[in-house]
Amino acid sequence: MLRPRTGILAALIVVVPLVLAGLGASPAHGALRTCGTLQDGPCSSASGTGGSLSVQLEGTGVPGYTTTVKVPRSTLTPVCYVHKWLSGREYYENWQPPQGEFYLQAQAADPTIHPWKPMAGYETHAEDDDGHYWLGTCDVTRSAGVDTSKFYAEHPPAWVAAGDPEPAVDLVSPAVLGQFASDSTRFPHGDLHWNPTRDGDAATFVGLDTWLWLGDRTSRLWVTASLGGVSATAISTFKELQVSWGVTHRGSTTCRLPSAGTPWTPDAPDDDPGACIVHFDHSSAGEPDPSGTGPRTRVVATSIWTGSWTSPDAPGDHPLTLDPLTTTAAVPVAEIEAQATLGSRRGVGLSPRSAPTTPACRRCPAGRP
Repeated sequence: MLRPRTGILAALIVVVPLVLAGLGASPAHGALRTCGTLQDGPCSSASGTGGSLSVQLEGTGVPGYTTTVKVPRSTLTPVCYVHKWLSGREYYENWQPPQGEFYLQAQAADPTIHPWKPMAGYETHAEDDDGHYWLGTCDVTRSAGVDTSKFYAEHPPAWVAAGDPEPAVDLVSPAVLGQFASDSTRFPHGDLHWNPTRDGDAATFVGLDTWLWLGDRTSRLWVTASLGGVSATAISTFKELQVSWGVTHRGSTTCRLPSAGTPWTPDAPDDDPGACIVHFDHSSAGEPDPSGTGPRTRVVATSIWTGSWTSPDAPGDHPLTLDPLTTTAAVPVAEIEAQATLGSRRGVGLSPRSAPTTPACRRCPAGRP
């Protein structure tokens, strides 16, 4: 930022950036550039958003535990990045009179404020229109949690000759990586199971405790996303299972931990604290018949999760909002015709069954299954 000055030199210092802006050229000094300030102007919508980025993912919420995904740079929008700047000829001309002299005068007046000087060897590229200098830029409006000084120190302006590999350097904020890690988390498919079930049609019964649970159940998932030396971990924790059923005859219940969907087993006690129990007061008679095999009661099981992210570059737990995950099943509910022969929900002819459901996935990044 320019400090207030008086006299002709101050006027020259203020005017030079404006002159260059009118010429369509960036300042010709070797310092790195920021954007998003009144002095430096807004960040270009085209800068730092083209192409793709490769993000490393690992954790219990990643299929196979670890993978690398490619996503559009616009999805993550790096805070700091290296981009093509001036050609050799353009850079050389910016250091010729009169503007080059103005920069040198400003640097001589106060080198701590204006560390502007030409880069070594720039004269050798004076007639080169194909090679370019590459410059680091940071958007100060989104730099929270990002060490921009370290980025500048590690990525000074550099000359890249035509045909040489172009540098690909991007620094994404921890908050953006934390959200991406959360969005990349794959949750269990969660097929809905119930017990008791009657042999033949998998019906449960009116008036009996019906034990519900989700297959592939887990209570905690984590995913770490890493890119360019920055990482963030998203943690998802299961909170409760909300169950509703019926179209003609409705009902609902909420099963919270620990009674949030423990799978039924033949030796499970009737008062198991992990059981999610529902009571059907009416049979499926009068309910829809989606499969043409008889009316069934539509059961909707909604998993509620809480989330947060953390990063070495942004200490503390930062909350995330997670969408609920819904699983549905068509459950036949029958009247008990011969209760004496059934006994408990583990009686003769009763066995756990499951109904196929649609896999649940929250905002999968592009290119992922």
